[in-house]
Amino acid sequence: MVLLALSVPPVLAADGDAHGLAISHELVRDDNLFRMPDDTRPVIDGRIRQRSETLNVTALSATFDRTDGRQRFVGELGITRNDYLEFNHLDFTAKNGRGTWLWGLGNQWSGTVTTEQSESLRSFADRGTTTRSVNTYRRHAADARYRLDPRWAVGIGWVELDSRYDEPQSSGSEYVEDALEALAHYRSPTGSTLTFGARGAGGRYPGRLRSVSSITRYEQRDFLLRANWVASGHSRVSGNVVYTWREYPHVSEKNFSGLTGRLTYDWTPSGKVGLGVTVRREMGAREDVADNFVITRAVSIDPSWAVSSKIQVRGKLEWLARDYGGDPFASVAPDRDDKSRAVSVAVEWTPVRAVVLRLGARSERRFASAAAPGYVAEGAFLSAKFRF
Repeated sequence: MVLLALSVPPVLAADGDAHGLAISHELVRDDNLFRMPDDTRPVIDGRIRQRSETLNVTALSATFDRTDGRQRFVGELGITRNDYLEFNHLDFTAKNGRGTWLWGLGNQWSGTVTTEQSESLRSFADRGTTTRSVNTYRRHAADARYRLDPRWAVGIGWVELDSRYDEPQSSGSEYVEDALEALAHYRSPTGSTLTFGARGAGGRYPGRLRSVSSITRYEQRDFLLRANWVASGHSRVSGNVVYTWREYPHVSEKNFSGLTGRLTYDWTPSGKVGLGVTVRREMGAREDVADNFVITRAVSIDPSWAVSSKIQVRGKLEWLARDYGGDPFASVAPDRDDKSRAVSVAVEWTPVRAVVLRLGARSERRFASAAAPGYVAEGAFLSAKFRF
């Protein structure tokens, strides 16, 4: 496969256009696939099965980037096949894609129109079962901005989120959310940006039966500050700080108000060493769980080291807590507050521009509590990616 990638010439594109194709294969070994406590093993169809698993992930993706005057079109389409060696009832094919139109009209008006879809297997740590649950997440958004002067602009935006599952047991966690935003943007002479905004959202849970006492919807309001600020020549602060109000009709004890958001500090003292620190408190953080009522608090440290022009070493250490107190369906214990720690390291080798090889390992631990059992899971992966 490496020789094949080296022999393929680069794709030619017209002026102002760029497009490419990528093929990757990843071999993953996990010693506790279902995130079970020590000294326990899964029972499937009446048989006691092993805890470990080997997963083959094969992906094909295509990207394009086209500019036509003031209009720019950017997109990516991908298909990923996940094959499990032992537990083949978990096999699935994910269809992912994203398309964005960055439009401009005259010298003052600009904006974006975006649509995207991602499919992923729901974590077994959140569910305590061995059944397959694939989440399909769709996001559609549009915004428009009017530039008042070289530094200030105002705008409005609309976003729709849609999260669904392919099995009925998770239907109560499916949700659809529509939101409107009003924003003011500031750009400094050095290129740093600040965005001030107000957001109103309405959400509904289509998988819940409607009744006088059931919770089938919520209302949310946010005041936000987004930043992408160059603090110095070697450091940058990016992210958002939000004050959020979430209200559930008929069940006021589930309501939430408080600070949410995510801030990342990136420090690059030299061209070879980098360090990122992220602090976040989010409701329904996408990379953690698909349920949008879970409050996630986390701190992560991401160091990197460029050993040479072809070899990179990357690490990640994260402490994470999830609070399920906002569960409007009482599907988990009301005092459940999971705490976990994850450590990973990977070595990335790029022998030529078109080939990327990665080797890594990961260790994950959830600490036991009265509401949820603890577990330890360790794994390793080897991957190869070819870009044409």
